Amino acid sequence: MKKLVMLMSFSSILLLGACSTKENSASKANNDTAQTTKQKETTNQFNKPIVANGMEITVKKLKTVDSANGTTKSSKNLYGFDISGKNISSGTKKGLGAIDFTLKTTDGKTHQIDDRVNNFGNEVSEGETVSGKAYFSINKGEKVQSLQYKPMNKVLISWQLNN
Repeated sequence: MKKLVMLMSFSSILLLGACSTKENSASKANNDTAQTTKQKETTNQFNKPIVANGMEITVKKLKTVDSANGTTKSSKNLYGFDISGKNISSGTKKGLGAIDFTLKTTDGKTHQIDDRVNNFGNEVSEGETVSGKAYFSINKGEKVQSLQYKPMNKVLISWQLNN
């Protein structure tokens, strides 16, 4: 009889322990999902600073121009953005450059900077600011959807473009 009671007690403890582990795993998965959701911020607010990855980033839209190549007329538009970033992390150098940004079109394609144009990039110490211009060359038939701050292949901020 004692053996039966001890066996049932031991089984109950194992069963309860297994149930609590599943709940912790589920709540941890929910917390991880919530954290990754917080990482990506979508905004329409140009000219206002947004903080991501230890940088306070401000983006201003520049005028879109035809990307004419000498005497031949080009079938591309050149989209430009004036970008400024201040390192607000404590004691850490951060890098910021045009290469950290991509332009997404309504057809789902992601475009890198146009390397034929002078773009910016530099390492920034704590409290310092770096600024410059980023240019993207897009076919005239394509419509731009958003500018994305995408360091290390992870979109952290997305500015919606209304054309």
